[in-house]
Amino acid sequence: MKNLFRGKGSRLVRFISCFVLFLFLLSACGKKERYQDQFTDVFNTASMVIGYERNEKEFQAKTELIHEKLLYYHKLFDVYSDYPGIENLKRVNEEAGQAPVKVDPDIMALLKFGKGIYESTDGKVNIAYGSVLSLWHDKREAELPIRKMLLFPMMPLCWKLHSTVISRI
Repeated sequence: MKNLFRGKGSRLVRFISCFVLFLFLLSACGKKERYQDQFTDVFNTASMVIGYERNEKEFQAKTELIHEKLLYYHKLFDVYSDYPGIENLKRVNEEAGQAPVKVDPDIMALLKFGKGIYESTDGKVNIAYGSVLSLWHDKREAELPIRKMLLFPMMPLCWKLHSTVISRI
């Protein structure tokens, strides 16, 4: 297996390693209380930070640093939205094929990390699946109104049939 902690593409790997180490430091031993915080504005999912600190103010200060970093990566790796002053993956994808594109070093680190993981897992992890999943998502979303139009008028009939069948059992 290729060493992922060396070379140009290892910046993201080192960040993730430091991030995990930081989380372990948050949970260090001693007279510390357990705190938690949650954000729902990064990567379209709920993110929870749980840590141990002497007081809530210290915990919130560290949580804010984590949140800021996650927001930065959320904006940088977003393929759907533009953000002022950020050359994110959406812009890179839009400009690709038209002219050379200047890519943020963190984006290149992610792509190199993804390629390394692809090779080390014999293709079981592939960051290019996002394109396939987005096609599936778009197709599913386009069909949703049709399903609602077909399903909702049928609901009273379905309930009537269901209750009739159950009453005969």
